[in-house]
Amino acid sequence: MLRLEVACTAERATFLLQGRLTLYEIRHAHGMLRAAAPLVETRDCYTDLRQIERLDIAAVQLLLALERQLRDNGRTLTLLTTDSVAMLLRSLGLDRLVALPPEAL
Repeated sequence: MLRLEVACTAERATFLLQGRLTLYEIRHAHGMLRAAAPLVETRDCYTDLRQIERLDIAAVQLLLALERQLRDNGRTLTLLTTDSVAMLLRSLGLDRLVALPPEAL
């Protein structure tokens, strides 16, 4: 089961995703992110994927759509990930989305 928790400050929204984020959960994930969309219209977005158990290319497509929406509003998306997810994203040329280690933020 996929869960989304949201925390906001004036400058940024932080999305904490937990569970699986694969083709089978994408419709649910998309609905949750659409519901949270007003929160990122005026804020940068940090999305914490460190508690995601499984992620596939459908999840990457969803994250790219979120990044595009944010970029269109002059905002940024930064992903907090495990090392293995960071390696996957970097191998796909998506280095720009991967945050520094949390202690560096």
